[in-house]
Amino acid sequence: MSGDPLIGSAIRVLLSKSFPYARPLIATSSKQFLMWPHIEEDGVICALPLSATFNPYDPLAVTQHVLNEALEVIKEGRSGTNLDDFRQEFHSYWDRSVTEGSVPVISTLSAFASPRIISVWFGKQHVIVGGNDDKLQEWMDRRFGTTKDKRIFEPGILLHLDLPLLPNQYPRRIADVGNIVHSLDQRSRTLLTKCLLADNTRSIVVLDAATTNGRALAALRLSPPSGKNMYGHKVDLRQKGFRPGRVPETLELSRYLNSAPAPQRLKVKRVDSSWIHGRDADPRAQLLAQKKVAIIGIGSVGSFVAELLAASGVGSLTLIDNETLTFANAGRHLLGVNSEGTYKSQEVADLLQKRFPHHFITGLISDGQSFLRSRRTASIIRSHSEPGRRLGARLLTQRPIPQPVERQLQTRHFRLDRTSRRSGTRGLVNRWQWLLSMPLRGEWSAQAENCEMEAGDHAQ
Repeated sequence: MSGDPLIGSAIRVLLSKSFPYARPLIATSSKQFLMWPHIEEDGVICALPLSATFNPYDPLAVTQHVLNEALEVIKEGRSGTNLDDFRQEFHSYWDRSVTEGSVPVISTLSAFASPRIISVWFGKQHVIVGGNDDKLQEWMDRRFGTTKDKRIFEPGILLHLDLPLLPNQYPRRIADVGNIVHSLDQRSRTLLTKCLLADNTRSIVVLDAATTNGRALAALRLSPPSGKNMYGHKVDLRQKGFRPGRVPETLELSRYLNSAPAPQRLKVKRVDSSWIHGRDADPRAQLLAQKKVAIIGIGSVGSFVAELLAASGVGSLTLIDNETLTFANAGRHLLGVNSEGTYKSQEVADLLQKRFPHHFITGLISDGQSFLRSRRTASIIRSHSEPGRRLGARLLTQRPIPQPVERQLQTRHFRLDRTSRRSGTRGLVNRWQWLLSMPLRGEWSAQAENCEMEAGDHAQ
């Protein structure tokens, strides 16, 4: 189809073998990718959302409608009126422009106050970043297990951008990084300069920007400038003509930004709780991440309840059970026959911890009564309560609750409450909640029960 003078570009109508039951596609030159918003790498125009419906029995009208929508996209792209769409979909467009052969960055960051120094671990398949060495070590231990060799972490930097970058601002040369540096505030420039001029062979810069679709992260991998002397040995071009450590900072930064290799643009994959459980758009995900639940009984129901709680975003789980898995139970348990003979609580905790390394999941080998009598119970229940608020432990247990366990719950609750009054704080456990399991083969009754006991009330 010849180009419209107002469009200024030839367009093509593409019909698949499934047409008219598949929508027609409108395409322009692939050179317009990252020049105009809503143009794919192959030049196909995103004229309609994937959720749009159409009438396959009126193919001519459908094709005309899609063509008109595509022409509007092109007109807006040529005039620049939809340029802000690049910013609002920064995450998507950046990911399509990453350096070929680069490895992705896995971000465990959950706090985005910036600018600040972060911790970075470099691997062959990916780079992992975290808030600090301890947090990153904990996440990697939970995800990959502990190792004999000590993991080595290097400093990186997290920077906030007032506006997401446009495609023509994506750093392709080291000088483009200089443009980003000059757009930052003084504190960010100082911190970035300190990071770049450190004695590192590589640096990771994570860029954070707010969009209408949530927080967007991008990353750059920078390497210092280097060359060879007359003997073929590598030399640091930043130090040329000066003794080590004597180069003026402004000159050293200038040499870095003029002589360093081209930066690598890296894709960032977020694995923090807010993203996994709410796509950074559901405030309830942050609330759930702060909740803690103790489950007594990790059987054919309790194990799946634990899985659902972890998948929903509950940040801390304590699983209590003193039985091992048998072959007879494997068919109706979260664990399979490969876990026969292992303790249910620990095995389920290990399984869920690897699946959700941003959570804290612990398995205790104990029965309900012993758990409630232990000193550890006090610390667990205390951690479930917030100072100054009437919040208590969330307990999941089977119904009917065994009478000894129920009696222990009540007496233990009252003793903890009296202790909290003597310490001058409001009740550690002024309320507990029994969330009871769903029916399964008639063995469990479905009932949710909220029980409140004020200080001074005795168990009946």
